[in-house]
Amino acid sequence: MYIEKLQDHSIFYWLGNIFTATPFVTVRHGFPANDLVAPTVAITKDTIEVFQLELGNRTKTQVRTWIIDVFGVNEGQRDDYAYLVFNTLDNPITVYNYDEGFPPAVSPS
Repeated sequence: MYIEKLQDHSIFYWLGNIFTATPFVTVRHGFPANDLVAPTVAITKDTIEVFQLELGNRTKTQVRTWIIDVFGVNEGQRDDYAYLVFNTLDNPITVYNYDEGFPPAVSPS
């Protein structure tokens, strides 16, 4: 599996783990175009930007961006969940090798 796909899976499961204490929150891939049930947190991957940082060096740096949309029953709930995600971003997100299996049955390396 490509590293970018492993990153996509890892950030989705990371987001789902944030809300394990609140099982009524739906975590989805992509923007919920129809059948939106609040509260929902949706994650969408954005484009991959590639930069060369040094003349004469063919090594490139990737910048990846994900968009996290938070929908709550009211403004307060939306803000609480958005702040929860924002404050959790202080810690690094581990990228797992999902070629070894998917959670929760398997804990990939």
